[in-house]
Amino acid sequence: MAERIRTCALVPVFNNAGTVASVVRACLDHVGTVIVVDDGSTDGSGSEVEGIAGVVTVRLGTNRGKGEAIRAGLEEARRRGFSHAIALDADGQHDPSYIAEFERAIARNPGAIIAGTRRLAEAGAPASSRFGRSFSNFWYAVETWRSMGDAQCGFRAYPVDRTLALRTRANRYPMEHEVVVLASWSGMEVRSDVGMDVRYGEGIVSHFDKIGDNARFSALNAGLTMARYSGAWRLMRRDLPPAPGATAPAWVSGRSLGNRFGYGWFEALARIGGPEAAYRFLDVVVPYYCAFAPAEHRAASLDYLGRVFPDASAASLRVHMFRHFRRFGESVVDQAIIPAIGMAGFDVGGVGLEHIREAAAGGRGLILLGAHVGPWQFGATGLGTEGVTVTIAAVVNEARALDAYLDRVRSSSRAPMPRILRVSGETAFGSLTVIEALRAGSIVALHGDRHISGKSSPVTFLGAPASFSLGPFVLSEVTGVPIAPWFATKESGRRVTIEVHDPFGIEPGPRKTRGERMGSALARYAGLLEDHVRKHPYEWYNFYDFWGSGPPGAGGSPAGGGRRPGGP
Repeated sequence: MAERIRTCALVPVFNNAGTVASVVRACLDHVGTVIVVDDGSTDGSGSEVEGIAGVVTVRLGTNRGKGEAIRAGLEEARRRGFSHAIALDADGQHDPSYIAEFERAIARNPGAIIAGTRRLAEAGAPASSRFGRSFSNFWYAVETWRSMGDAQCGFRAYPVDRTLALRTRANRYPMEHEVVVLASWSGMEVRSDVGMDVRYGEGIVSHFDKIGDNARFSALNAGLTMARYSGAWRLMRRDLPPAPGATAPAWVSGRSLGNRFGYGWFEALARIGGPEAAYRFLDVVVPYYCAFAPAEHRAASLDYLGRVFPDASAASLRVHMFRHFRRFGESVVDQAIIPAIGMAGFDVGGVGLEHIREAAAGGRGLILLGAHVGPWQFGATGLGTEGVTVTIAAVVNEARALDAYLDRVRSSSRAPMPRILRVSGETAFGSLTVIEALRAGSIVALHGDRHISGKSSPVTFLGAPASFSLGPFVLSEVTGVPIAPWFATKESGRRVTIEVHDPFGIEPGPRKTRGERMGSALARYAGLLEDHVRKHPYEWYNFYDFWGSGPPGAGGSPAGGGRRPGGP
């Protein structure tokens, strides 16, 4: 059932006692509720709106900045059941009558952030404002490879749940830039649908700090640009709830978030200065990411590493986290520099590949059950040996990311490229297309370390219960095809080793013992995975609460990256 759209107005205020009440009353001509966030005002701004019917006041004890005030207002909107909040300034610059246009734009695009586009020339805006908009638009384009009519306009409609899911960090004015960049990176539409007149001049009191806020904008844009062109932006993408009215998870049906421009920077460095130049750039990127990565990525890394290194001190775990992120960064660089140095620049070897050859020769099929460890993308191209083609089951949008990787490889490798089998994300393990492929004797690769929809079972992993999907094991039982766990490892330099373990199936038996037999097979896979990550602790790329509720919108195929799970 589609979520009903409920809209409120959101007015952050700091020392605008002379205008806030008139702005709020004008908003109430268009919406039933106005949330006013008093950001530590010292002139009684919050008191000016007390007693006005339809006004909800949120008071912040000290001045925390516009970004923090907007987040506090969005949290209040969520508590009160609003799907959208239309934010505008309290100083009278924005005309509340445009709320009606925003509501029409929301109805057309309920999942988007919708910003106004100010007619600055007609308003007689100062040159500094016109330059500021051009400056913000320029950096938004650099950081997202998209255009925006007015990246600086604060008159916006925010879908409440989706905006809060972006988890912005900036507290002051730069938050309004950070939020649209993170939204674009995360696959959320950002639109500039509402052209508007604005007021400048007498009575308009701005609290923009030309020195401090410009310095904050510069620091933010430097970090976002570095993240974009290093590929680290992929690690900063957020998992979004469905847009109001959506019936399927966005990660299944949304467009691919993969973008070759992130790889292009490393590829260019490799062409100019050799592959080592690309790896050395990680010395700049990784410290930045350790400091500014989404909190859940850092927490997930520390949680995982604490289980691998139970005796490590807090300081030592931070060092391990740096090495963890550094190794993940190397896996990004490995993929990026293939066009520059070719697959011949990597030494890819295998252990246990005879299991694949034997299954192909016998025409009986094989489930290659991998995990998000090491340079698994190299395994995707290295598993096919001596003319054997591997099929990778991938949810639709993740398949696009894998296609992009294979496009980089094809020009520099004669190895047989895997086939991509696109399946529905909600039924990836139970898809008839996967079952048919296995029954036809195909070698099908899946990942087993992320639980998607369907049956799962807890199994002890690194000392604590974790939920793993039973899907691959159900596939094995239904088709009679054995499972061969496999993992890829990055050795010293650019050597990659693929290890395929002995195949095993689901032991036959009565229906009443089916759960026990499934659990035994799952425990065998989890045990092999645990042994592998203990030997190679920096090469497991599941940056979410693996022992908690599981990844939001996780995919079960090897086409996922290492963030969202899809990153970092």
